[in-house]
Amino acid sequence: MTSEAVVEIHTITVNGLPKFVSDFDGLRCAIEGLRGGMKYRYGSSEIRNWVLAMMAGWCGKECYKTYRLSKFLPLVRARRFPLINGKLPCRHDLGSPKPDRTTIGYGRCNIPNKPVFYCSLYEDTALAELDAQLGETFAVATYELRESFLVFPLGEIDYFRRTGQTYIGPAQGDVVDHYREMQAKENWDGIRLLDAFLAEQFLERATSSADYRVTSAFCDILLDDFGDRGDVDAIMYPSVAFRAGLNFAVTTEAERVKLRLLPKETRIVQITEVLGFGMYKTEDLFILARETEQGGLEWDKCARQDA
Repeated sequence: MTSEAVVEIHTITVNGLPKFVSDFDGLRCAIEGLRGGMKYRYGSSEIRNWVLAMMAGWCGKECYKTYRLSKFLPLVRARRFPLINGKLPCRHDLGSPKPDRTTIGYGRCNIPNKPVFYCSLYEDTALAELDAQLGETFAVATYELRESFLVFPLGEIDYFRRTGQTYIGPAQGDVVDHYREMQAKENWDGIRLLDAFLAEQFLERATSSADYRVTSAFCDILLDDFGDRGDVDAIMYPSVAFRAGLNFAVTTEAERVKLRLLPKETRIVQITEVLGFGMYKTEDLFILARETEQGGLEWDKCARQDA
């Protein structure tokens, strides 16, 4: 991924949200409460109100930059797909789950029954997120962008603070200049504290659905209510399972309108070796030949390496 894929940079600002928890002590109190276990003691609506308050008080002070991606950017989505009775994936199997067909619980970036399309920049990241095991089979779908794509880089302020770099490609000059300007502002401590807290929450391994209450509330607010510089199509966030990897949570509308499934690069694979550290060897079992005008998928069977 190179910096050429980034053609515009926008600023996320508050859009009609109430401004409270706007003083630094109030922000610290909210963060300490959520880190200390408040997300386990209170319901999802109360947690959402706290997250909304923090976002309204601090994220709306023109602190975040977003990327508008419009050139080729491959996004990879992996799903477990056991081959049973010769059944091969259809279009529905590759995309985000449909609420009318299945019950959808909490996810890192979604609230119940409101799915997003999870994907990654690279195949190894996508497989690591699913903790792929030896012998399992996966549908690995590759997509490209049909049109420009507005992406919110969650945790990039914290990443820049630690590394001096931006998430995508070499450090983006306009973004770096913006973050350096932000460091001189009076409210910089609050901005970087909130972003560091959110980055930490997104990097925590979940042991129950309650672990997703903060991150899912943040994403739901951002994708639905937040921002006055255009609709955010996706949230970019750091991978839990793959160090320095990046994942995306794409709105279902952007998935439908702005992503194109790529034949020949979409495959059904079997894990043949797990090397550890997010490294896998796979064997192609089927390769997507074409997508029909009716939305059906036609697959070509691959010759087995051990045949």
